[in-house]
Amino acid sequence: MRQDKTQIKTMNSTENNIQHTALLVKDLAQLHEKNDRADVTFIVESRRIPAHRVILAARSEYFQALLYGALMESMQDEIVLNVQLKPFQCLLQYIYSGSLSLDKMDQEELIDLVMLADQYGFGELKSAIGCWLCKKIRLTNVCILLRCSSLFQLGTLYHACLQYMDRHAAHVILHKSFLTLTFNLLNVLLDRKSFLISEVEKFHAIHKWCQQQKDSAQSFAKLYRKVSYTSMTYNQLFHIVRPSRVLQPDELLNVIAVKEHAEVVHTRPIRSSIYKREMLIPRNNGLKIVKLEYGKKNIS
Repeated sequence: MRQDKTQIKTMNSTENNIQHTALLVKDLAQLHEKNDRADVTFIVESRRIPAHRVILAARSEYFQALLYGALMESMQDEIVLNVQLKPFQCLLQYIYSGSLSLDKMDQEELIDLVMLADQYGFGELKSAIGCWLCKKIRLTNVCILLRCSSLFQLGTLYHACLQYMDRHAAHVILHKSFLTLTFNLLNVLLDRKSFLISEVEKFHAIHKWCQQQKDSAQSFAKLYRKVSYTSMTYNQLFHIVRPSRVLQPDELLNVIAVKEHAEVVHTRPIRSSIYKREMLIPRNNGLKIVKLEYGKKNIS
């Protein structure tokens, strides 16, 4: 009798509640491994994968609609899926057991699994993979992971990628994967005050990206306007910007005029009680010089 009480206390988490969840998970996992009493077969990459309708439907609204809804698949014993084999097998393992080892999967397989988790409504799995990928961010994959996190709304991974890019900005813009960023993501990146690169580096990055894309000229113009041309040297303007033909000749002359005027103002004593300055302001039809008044200046 004493031995029975000991066994009961070991199995029960409290005196009043039985908690045998681990046994249930183990039995379900064995059901998947043995394919016992499977009533539907998925065909993935010519591979036949048996499964159980009721378990899949209980775990996912997608499978509930697919297997018991009005779709023709609900009447079929075999269903062809256009997905990658290994990620789908991993998804089934997660469905039956609630656990999954990620360390043996490569990046491409993990991204495919994120796609399946998003498609089939497994938000917790998707988020968990996103957190795992945060530890795998490198220069070679940060742009790819940023696109993945943006596409599948993985907030933790998204911010981790941006923070990594802030710390390695000069190297990120030179890596070939930088050219794979979408227009919107590139806008987000260049607008970050913590993404610190020189204006000439910014121009090079934008120009190289634009040369590889098929977006409209209007989209390109929006990117080029993010460059502060007046902060570039005369040598950079003449030997980098001018040959690119990004700026029209009159626009380039305006930039030079603003730079020269700023240099004169900087070296000349202020005689007026109003501090004036000219700035180059982007316009739809080019760049325009405007005068700004900052307010009264104390004269000593």
